Amino acid sequence: MIPGCALILVLAHGAAVAQDTIVLTEAPEVCGDCIGVEPVAALGGDHDGDDLLTRGVYIFRGPTGRTYVHDFGAGASEIFFYTPEGDLEFIIGKRGEGPGEFAEPSAIAEMPNGRLAVFDHGLFRLSILEADGAYLDSSRFPGRVSEVLPLSNSVLLVNASIPTRRQAGLPLHLVHIDGTIIESFGPEVAVLPGAEDVDWRSLAVLEGGRFLTISMSAGPYRVELWDGLTLVSVRTRETPWLSRESPFSPSVVGTYLEGDRLWVLVRTPDPNWTPLPPSAPGVRRHFDAQYQHDNFDTVIEVIDLTRNEVVASQRFDEFMYRVFVDGTAVRQTDNELGLPVYEILTLRMRPSGSDSGWKVPPPSLGHRLPVTMLTK
Repeated sequence: MIPGCALILVLAHGAAVAQDTIVLTEAPEVCGDCIGVEPVAALGGDHDGDDLLTRGVYIFRGPTGRTYVHDFGAGASEIFFYTPEGDLEFIIGKRGEGPGEFAEPSAIAEMPNGRLAVFDHGLFRLSILEADGAYLDSSRFPGRVSEVLPLSNSVLLVNASIPTRRQAGLPLHLVHIDGTIIESFGPEVAVLPGAEDVDWRSLAVLEGGRFLTISMSAGPYRVELWDGLTLVSVRTRETPWLSRESPFSPSVVGTYLEGDRLWVLVRTPDPNWTPLPPSAPGVRRHFDAQYQHDNFDTVIEVIDLTRNEVVASQRFDEFMYRVFVDGTAVRQTDNELGLPVYEILTLRMRPSGSDSGWKVPPPSLGHRLPVTMLTK
């Protein structure tokens, strides 16, 4: 029997389609100025040391605040380990196919016991590491992972495109740390085996085998509540600024669950948005960080899941391109030498209209709460 199967049995009790669709409304006094951010750590920018990063990075932060970075823009295959305060602890790995070696570690999750699950798209491999980076085991994983959250020390909830006959078109997967795909599920899209297109999702885990997913596709977003493999309900959010008619439609870039409140970060074009030149380097892999900063804003919304209301919706004239499970986000700036620095930011709410509390600083410089179970 696969270790962790007790949890699996709780989760895999049947697949069903939601009958409840809830339209999210704005609260009567929706707050437009009560969200603040504050830097708590800064990564990179060290011109004469090891902590030097390019403008093409994958950044992951665990529930303890420990942070992991893969600098694919440098063409390297190492993983940088940082303390919650942003101090570089050590660097592991090198390019290769052997134990503890990587090609493109594109998704990293910190499990409750501190161990790491590292999905390597370049090798189509899942590696398990100790908290100190020591190699433990690896197995083949035939897909590209967008998001991963641990459900236990042995089972992962994964949003991935897996181009096999059984998994093609299904966005969600229960994966054992030995690489076994326990179950694939979710709204199926028309995808042929061998294609990589799938509905990319942001994930938030509740208690008792429940979790939330939210599509990262462009346009109005929808929040799905799952109880194991059963889709219990769907919450939809529509508003004029989420229109698909803009030159680059707004899209969700991340979510964070804080008690009964769901934080949603949406990338939206700046009023002065301009297309990225086709000849610009790195277009296929990522948007250049400076281009993101100049051409996109961030809208942060806070949804009260018990009242089904948007209680805060605030636009920031800067791009924050990811939010983590500890309630922090990340933005890229440059230091005085013109080197990229990645700031880790706390996200907090303060009373509407208050001049005290959290402020949004100029771009100069990077524990979840108990969850009340939702019935819908």
